[in-house]
Amino acid sequence: MGSMTDNTPSLPLIDYSKLVEYKTSNNPDSVQTSKNEQQKLFAALRDVGFVYLQNHAIAPAAQQQLFQHARRFFAQPESDKAKIETGESKAFHGWFSPQRTSGDKSKSDQKEAFDIGDDNDPTRPNQWPSGWPEFRTDMSSFFEQCHEVHLELLAALAEQVGLKPDFFVPYVQAKDHFFRVLYYPETTGESFRDRFRASPHTDYGTLTLLFNDSHGGLQIRNKAGEYVDAPPIPDAAIVN
Repeated sequence: MGSMTDNTPSLPLIDYSKLVEYKTSNNPDSVQTSKNEQQKLFAALRDVGFVYLQNHAIAPAAQQQLFQHARRFFAQPESDKAKIETGESKAFHGWFSPQRTSGDKSKSDQKEAFDIGDDNDPTRPNQWPSGWPEFRTDMSSFFEQCHEVHLELLAALAEQVGLKPDFFVPYVQAKDHFFRVLYYPETTGESFRDRFRASPHTDYGTLTLLFNDSHGGLQIRNKAGEYVDAPPIPDAAIVN
């Protein structure tokens, strides 16, 4: 893969506030504004597969709070994180060690993860660090806010293929999503001879909302089969 050398946005920019403007604006042009942005979203996901989503209504402060929580969580001793280590019997909710992400310590991705689902689902309970209620509250709130953005994006896409805006709701209203916080620890250049930060992959499900900090590192594969940088834009999410 290439290196991060260019901070120029490499993906289409979508303004979420324009997608939903028709719901709250008294401006007679708001409906057309929303339709135009829907068309841009559909074309971008069809032709590129990824977009930057700006003005998505999830407060920057909420994003920064999550990054702070993540740094604190992953800085804990491994013995503490292991108390809530995930597995199939735990609905894959909890801490993922680097070894668990691949099963081969010598080839595993150089990352850790912490996953949750809907905290109101008793059939697939989340695991939480003890004595840290703010972590649970803020993570669960962020999960719910992402769900609402997810619904609006699906509604916009449904309309672009001639369906009713709520067409996808029955398929996602159970909130069977997962919310993953990732940590990429310091490493050496030599380690990349055998290992990745995150192995090349495709996502599953409906949509992914990715919020990254200023360090960046994400690359995407274009139609030509080339990996191109997707540098972070402050407060924007990347959607695919």
